[in-house]
Amino acid sequence: MLCKALRNKMVKIALLAAMAVSVAAAPMLQMYLTPAAHAASSLEELQQKQEEIKQQQEETKAKLESLKADQAQQEEYKNTLDQQLYNVKQEKYVIQERIDSLDAQIREKQTQIEGRQTEIDHNFDQLGQRIKAIYLAGETTTLEVLLHAGSATELMDNMEVVQSITEHDRQLIDRLQEAIASIKDEKAVIEASRDEVAAAKLELDKKQAEINALVEESNRVLAQLNANIEEENQHLHALDEQSAEAAAAVNQWFAQYYAQQGGSGNVVAAPSTGGWLWPAPGTYGITSTFYDSAGRPSAHGALDISSGGCYGNLIVATRAGTVMNAMPDPYGYGIYVMLDHGDGYVTIYGHMSSKIVSAGQYVSQGQTLGYIGSTGYSTGPHLHFEVRYYGRQVDPQQFVGY
Repeated sequence: MLCKALRNKMVKIALLAAMAVSVAAAPMLQMYLTPAAHAASSLEELQQKQEEIKQQQEETKAKLESLKADQAQQEEYKNTLDQQLYNVKQEKYVIQERIDSLDAQIREKQTQIEGRQTEIDHNFDQLGQRIKAIYLAGETTTLEVLLHAGSATELMDNMEVVQSITEHDRQLIDRLQEAIASIKDEKAVIEASRDEVAAAKLELDKKQAEINALVEESNRVLAQLNANIEEENQHLHALDEQSAEAAAAVNQWFAQYYAQQGGSGNVVAAPSTGGWLWPAPGTYGITSTFYDSAGRPSAHGALDISSGGCYGNLIVATRAGTVMNAMPDPYGYGIYVMLDHGDGYVTIYGHMSSKIVSAGQYVSQGQTLGYIGSTGYSTGPHLHFEVRYYGRQVDPQQFVGY
């Protein structure tokens, strides 16, 4: 027999060895026995990333809409400026035609004045010829009077000279002088009109310059808006690629999850024989579907169920299953529950006000999971109901109805 000391030593060594094995194996056993609890933590991070990208997409889309609204407003403003510029140019064209017409009238009046003056000069030449004849006739006294006359007026005022000029010559010169005075008056009126029109044209020149400056500034703003829109479009394209990568990562997580389940045989619920239940009894409004407006699966990938006064309404399990996780996710689903139904189907219930189940719990079909709320990334009380088949999002309306 071994001595008591040796036996005690061997027992102590065996106990230490057993404890070491137990400590080393504990994490593996825990992961093996509850794979959903461990995988869910990683899934939450992936889903959080998805929601962050989704939020950035929504913000970028909102910014794009705002930029496009600014662009439309700026284009409308520029069109108004272009129309104003066109109108000013048309006014200037009409005014220039008016100025040209007045210039032509002024030139015509000046030609008339010069014509009348030529006639007066001609008549004075004729008068000079008569005076010369008088001189040759020896009428010296009359000639002296005429030679000392300073102007035609003095000439005609002098009764002695008037007597030597025929009545015809006197009347002709009077008429010509009256005509010249009348034409000068008409010319002055035309010149005054021309000055007014020219002043109006200067005002239009100034207005055109101001509008041109506004058009140039509007073009600059439009160019900047177009550049910003292009930048945001590129940003949105990059986010779309990131969203696709994030979705692929989630799908990969589910693939690994199901591979792990298949390896462990840990399938805790059979497919429901009673079909699928509506997840929100008493709340039947659908505010967002699985498909977008173009009929394509949307990035949202779920039903949003809501109606007036739905806050606090029941949320139930559409089928029996095991709670994969029920952790709060303030960046995306908010408070949510994810059920594994054991046949490749997973249902997700998001934005709860509160939940009454916990990770690893088995729930029956129709069992209450929690209550409708607006936690996480939500704009109002509603249930985000999502169905995945081996990790791929599928249309929930294939399965549930009311």
